[in-house]
Amino acid sequence: MQRGGEKNSTQRWPRAGLLLGAAVFLFSGCAYFGPDTVHGNRNPYNIAIQKTSEEQMLLNLVRLKYRDTPFFLEVSSVATQFTYNAGLAGAFTHGGDISNIFEIGPGGEYEENPTVTYSPLQGEQFVKRLLSPISLETLLLLYNSGWSVERVFKLCAQRINNIRNAPRAAGPTPATAPQYKTFKRLTDLMRNLQIKDGLNIRLEHPAPGGMENRGSSRIVMRLAEQGEALPESRELVKLLGLLPDKPFYVVHGHTIRPDRHDHIGIQTRSLMGVLYYLSQGVKVPPADIEAGKVTVTHTADGGVFDWDLVTGDLLRVHSQTAKPDKAAVSVEYRGHWFYIADSDLTSKTTFSLLHHLFALQSGDVQSTQPIYTLPLGG
Repeated sequence: MQRGGEKNSTQRWPRAGLLLGAAVFLFSGCAYFGPDTVHGNRNPYNIAIQKTSEEQMLLNLVRLKYRDTPFFLEVSSVATQFTYNAGLAGAFTHGGDISNIFEIGPGGEYEENPTVTYSPLQGEQFVKRLLSPISLETLLLLYNSGWSVERVFKLCAQRINNIRNAPRAAGPTPATAPQYKTFKRLTDLMRNLQIKDGLNIRLEHPAPGGMENRGSSRIVMRLAEQGEALPESRELVKLLGLLPDKPFYVVHGHTIRPDRHDHIGIQTRSLMGVLYYLSQGVKVPPADIEAGKVTVTHTADGGVFDWDLVTGDLLRVHSQTAKPDKAAVSVEYRGHWFYIADSDLTSKTTFSLLHHLFALQSGDVQSTQPIYTLPLGG
C-alpha cells in the first residue's frame, strides 16, 4: 500500500509541473499584448476619424445649399483603455483502471474601453476666422506646395483686378446668374502657363541697402523668359489690364487703382465664402426643388442656370434615395443620400484642398465651449 501511495505522489509532481509550465507560458505571452494592441487598433481609429471628418465637411456643404446652419465638431482626443483578465482552464477525467488525465489550457478575457472627446468649433475667435478673408500668404503657400493655380484661385479669389469670380456665389445661392466666364478664362490661362513653367508667383524680399520697399516683402508675379513669348502670357496681361513687357507685377490684397497697370489686386474670399461657393455644386433632389426648399438660379432670359458651368470642374455632389455603393464620401440628410463619386478624381482633389484650407484657417482655434466626452465601451 505504501508503494502505491508513493506511486500516486510521483504522478502528481509531473501534473503540477505541467500546471506551472502552462501558467508561465500564458503570462509570459502577455508581454507582447501592448505592441500587438497598438498594431491592431491604431489604423482603425485613424480611418474612422478621417472618414467622419469628411462626412462632416460634406454635411455642412449640403446644409449651406439648403440655407441651414453649419456646425463643426472637432475630435479633441481619443483615449482607450485595454484590459486583459488572464486565467487557466482545466478539466479532469477519471478513466477507472486508466491513469487519470488532466487537461490544462490558457483562458482569458480581452476588453477595450475607448473614450472620444469632441469640441464644438464656435465662439468669437472661430467665427472671425471663418468670416475673415483668406490671406495672400495662404494662397502663395498652396500654390508653392504644388496645387493647381486654377483650383486655388477659383476657390479663394473673389476678384482679380476688374475680373469677378461669381462674387454672389460666396453666400446663399443667388436668384440670378453670376459673372464667371472671363474669370474662368483667366484661370485657364494661368494654369496653362503654370504647366509650361511660364508663370511664377513668389514672395520677394527687398534687396539689401535698397531704398524701395525697405523693410518689407512683397508678392510678385513673374512671367518666366520662356513664358513671355507664349500666347497665353500676352492674353493674360491683356485681360488683367497690365502693361506688357514688364519684368514682374506686384500683387496686392486689395483693389488696385485704374492707373496702376503694373500691379495686380486680388480680393480673396473667406472660408465661409469658399464653403458657400462649393455648396453651389450640390445636386438637390427634384422634389426639394419643387417644394421650394432651395433657391433656383435663373438666367437673364428666365431659364434655369446650370451651376456646373461655374463649379462643375471643381466639385460635384450627387444625391439619391438609396445609400450609394461606390462613393468616396457620403452622408444622409433630409431623407436623401448626398455623395461624391469615388471615380470623380477632380471632386476628390478639390475636397482635399478644402480640408487644407479649413485646417489653415481654423487649426489653432482653441474652443472655450463645453466638450462632449463619449465613453464607447461597455
